[in-house]
Amino acid sequence: MIDLLQVSVMNKARMLIAETDDVGRVAWLWCADDGKRPSPVKNPDACLKNLHTFTLHGASRHEIEAWLRCQMH
Repeated sequence: MIDLLQVSVMNKARMLIAETDDVGRVAWLWCADDGKRPSPVKNPDACLKNLHTFTLHGASRHEIEAWLRCQMH
């Protein structure tokens, strides 16, 4: 499991941080801007449209895209 606050503090970029389950699937996605405390993604559509602006952590781009698409339905 990733320490979300530690990842956020050490990176000043806009980030999406994947929290994974016991088998490595994305279970939840967190967003952090400019070193701020991560918070759960509230608008998956906006994140998906702006995915190119984020640094991704915890899972591959493909896995994060798939999770975001699932949340929109």
